[in-house]
Amino acid sequence: MKNKIFTFFLTLCFVPLLGQNYNISGLQEQLSAASSDQIKIETSVKLINAYASIDIDSSIFYFEKALQLAKRNNNHNNITNLQKAITENLMVKGNYTKAKLIIEEGVELGHQLQNDSMICSNLMSLVTWHWEMSNTKQSFEIMGQALSYANKAKSIKYKAMIFSSYGIFYGEQGDVEKEREYFQKSLQIFEEIKDTTNQIILLQNLSDSYFNDKDFSTALEHTELALKLIQTINHKGLLYQHVLAFKGNILYNLGKTELGFSILDSVLVMANSNNNSRVIVLINNEKSKWLLKDMRYNEAIESADIGVKICKKTGYIHQLPELCNTLSQSYQAKKDFELALFWTNEENLANEEIKIRQQDRELTLLEANHELHQKETENQILTLKNNNQRMLIVITIILGLILSFFAYYFFKKKEQNNLKKFRQKIAADLHDDVGSNLNNITRIAKGIKTSNNLVEIDKGIDSLVQRSNEALLNIVDVIWTLDNEEAELNNLIEKMESYLDMVKSNNKNVDVNFIKNNLDLSKTLTINMRHHLLMIFKEAINNIQKHTVPSKIEIKLSNNNTFSMSILNEFNTKKKAINSTNRGIPNIKKRVSELNGKFNINETSNSYFLQIELNSLT
Repeated sequence: MKNKIFTFFLTLCFVPLLGQNYNISGLQEQLSAASSDQIKIETSVKLINAYASIDIDSSIFYFEKALQLAKRNNNHNNITNLQKAITENLMVKGNYTKAKLIIEEGVELGHQLQNDSMICSNLMSLVTWHWEMSNTKQSFEIMGQALSYANKAKSIKYKAMIFSSYGIFYGEQGDVEKEREYFQKSLQIFEEIKDTTNQIILLQNLSDSYFNDKDFSTALEHTELALKLIQTINHKGLLYQHVLAFKGNILYNLGKTELGFSILDSVLVMANSNNNSRVIVLINNEKSKWLLKDMRYNEAIESADIGVKICKKTGYIHQLPELCNTLSQSYQAKKDFELALFWTNEENLANEEIKIRQQDRELTLLEANHELHQKETENQILTLKNNNQRMLIVITIILGLILSFFAYYFFKKKEQNNLKKFRQKIAADLHDDVGSNLNNITRIAKGIKTSNNLVEIDKGIDSLVQRSNEALLNIVDVIWTLDNEEAELNNLIEKMESYLDMVKSNNKNVDVNFIKNNLDLSKTLTINMRHHLLMIFKEAINNIQKHTVPSKIEIKLSNNNTFSMSILNEFNTKKKAINSTNRGIPNIKKRVSELNGKFNINETSNSYFLQIELNSLT
């Protein structure tokens, strides 16, 4: 966990700082001699980087000086970078209130400038703030907002960094699959944009994930890849020290004890040459625990003592309880119980200090939540003040909708009446035309039957064919007038699926499956066929909803030798019948009979199965 949080810290905040070594006294001389604000800002940034892992107070001092210059010059990019770095250093010092104020100032400035990248950057700092407050839910919500702004800004780098953060969050929750999935997504993007530094960080995140699963061999593979990438950019700073130290940790766990110690010692040499206090503490803490485990008590005491002194000097107390515990156990093993008791008391004091800082953080979070609730209350009051206006608008909209509905209703009613009259006219015309033609056909047929004149018979047959064709054409024209679009089986299935969508929306906990086997979706259906099949389907589904509380509905259409439609309803309970006509099943039977099909229904205490079979779909 500590390793992931450390890498998370690097990913969000210190990527620009990694591997940079500066001469502090030389930089201070440059700052004094600088003639322009821009040079002062650039030199201050280098001093900030130089002090970042040595003296947080000095780092914050130079941050604030550089920030004032950046604001005076409206250098928004520098403002964003400086604000983010200041907040991270303030959080390390435990000054969460000031850190949050600076973050919110950055978010507000981003909105004023309509700068989506700036908003995204500051939101990610806010994510870190809430994560430090142990407010995981809020962190997730804000990270979603940050991802939205990253997409608006079309910044794939920010998107990759957010994916990396998602991976860390899921890892802390124990969801290893999602952790690695997001790390791989992030790594792929950084590979595409050739961002080597962040590739190294992602490989190290993956290594840590496998390390926590005790898959030390796979962890070592990822760490070796990270070290190879570091060599390509000649990277020998903080990130290199971190990755190399982790390799030593892996080797120690693989049983290569001396090689692991050797690597840690080489990292300590580099950290001491750079005065990198945090790395020195981390390495000595890890090393002292290994030495204690190997019963090399004097060496364990020496390493832990170095770590304790730096912790007390710099205020980095997170590792202090572990270091004190190592010292206590080492002295106890050496039978020096007085010093063992002393370091046990020191461990308790360190834990108390951490507890106090935690309480300060919780108090800060309560204050932040109180401020949020105050804003919500003010918004509610403002809403109530405008309530009358909003109500008037709502009433006006409702009246408009009602008037629109009635206008639509009367228009539709008029249209339906016109359509009804039109159909009646067609029916009358059809009756007259076909009736007349049938009478003529009958008369001509009788004339042919009684005539012996071949010429008259030929004329009669010609007239009979003509009259028959006229009758047929009249019928085809009427059908085309009523429905000039051919309906395919696919159209019927779309109707059924559309109806099921409404069922799903009304029954969200119901498992609805629609299975189609061996169907020719382009097959054309008659009006009668598609009408009856749709009505059977709707009647069955309506019965399910009307008479049961369904848990599963499965509809299956298949066409092998015969066409089959089955509907399975598995239900929890039956509903009490209210205003039931009990005509559902008889209506289905009647429609199946009209289609010359077979009907079957089976019912148990908790299921209902209906099946129909048709010889064909014609």
